[in-house]
Amino acid sequence: MYLLQIGVALAAGTSAPLSVTDALGNVLVGTVLVAFVYWSVDLGYSD
Repeated sequence: MYLLQIGVALAAGTSAPLSVTDALGNVLVGTVLVAFVYWSVDLGYSD
């Protein structure tokens, strides 16, 4: 989470800054993808 905030701060001076909604979208999609991978791996080990 530290690197995300640094990325937003560093991109603020450029012509295409990373907005808060972009950052929030990345966090949410990343969370869903990681949860999906864990869920799909767990399917192989369940009884």
